[in-house]
Amino acid sequence: MRRSSGLEYGDGHGAFNAPVSINSGVTDGAPVAVEIRDFNNDGRPDLALLNSNTRDLVILNNAGQGTFTPAARISVGVNATGFVSADFNNDGNLDLVVRGEPSGLALYLGAGGLGFTQSATGIGGDITNVFFTSGDFNGDGKRDLAIFDDLQSQTGDGLNIVILLGDGQGGFGQPSNVRIQERLSFLKAGDLNLDGRDDLIYGRQLAGDAVFVVLSNPEGGFGAPVSYQVGGGTQSVVSTDINGDGKLDLISSSFDTGTISLLLGDGDGGFNQQMSLPVFDSPSLIVTGDFDQDGRIDLAIPRTGASLIAIINNNSICVPQSSVAPATEANKFQYRARP
Repeated sequence: MRRSSGLEYGDGHGAFNAPVSINSGVTDGAPVAVEIRDFNNDGRPDLALLNSNTRDLVILNNAGQGTFTPAARISVGVNATGFVSADFNNDGNLDLVVRGEPSGLALYLGAGGLGFTQSATGIGGDITNVFFTSGDFNGDGKRDLAIFDDLQSQTGDGLNIVILLGDGQGGFGQPSNVRIQERLSFLKAGDLNLDGRDDLIYGRQLAGDAVFVVLSNPEGGFGAPVSYQVGGGTQSVVSTDINGDGKLDLISSSFDTGTISLLLGDGDGGFNQQMSLPVFDSPSLIVTGDFDQDGRIDLAIPRTGASLIAIINNNSICVPQSSVAPATEANKFQYRARP
């Protein structure tokens, strides 16, 4: 049978209608990664679904009125576990980097019309258990890659995140290393200190009780990792401006403690002490968006192993730059759960 994905459409007041099934066009496809981006530059967000079991990546075109139709299908080989989208050749179209072959990552250049052409393979070398992300790490306006490979990233004196600087034409330069001490559970990028260069955000395997931040240096390279305590079992993090002060904050979900951790950014790459917000047992990934159209970022968190999503409406106010958010700031979020 053909596997369908589901969307819930908001009513503009923080509530959601019944789920709508979307046919991905892939028989028995089981998505392991999803991105919502405007791949054909028509002003409407499209869907990209990576199916590990059927070894393909599918682009669904947003036709309007809540309908999506299959528009492109890319065969990505074995071990398809993740992908990122960015404009790697600066032509105004989104491209895709996919982990789908044991010989490394593959780059697919977008044509702007939901079509993609494979441009390079073997990026990052012979990789196995890998986490990767995209960002502009040196501020030159070209998209780069950061890669952690569980086996290949280890050298004689520690572990490394490998940085591949993009040339703006779909190619990458020689690798450089960022020294770390922990094996990773996720890897993200964001400009945390507002200097025009993206920084690294990652979590560690097993314990999952800390988020690490590595700031990029003005002269190139990266500084030392700084850790921030969060709830145990954290497997992902999102960076967004949750309190409206123009600075990126970090939000993570704790599988072990059933809480959401809020780390408010100070604009210089540092974060205040975490604030915990209870949700339910075994929270999973976090999705952000303005679900009630009040200008503030809200949260949606699915529960692992259950058909339940927590919608957390943001009722907070902007925290002044010179102050530290009090613990009661976490109480400014209104929790609702829906099946």
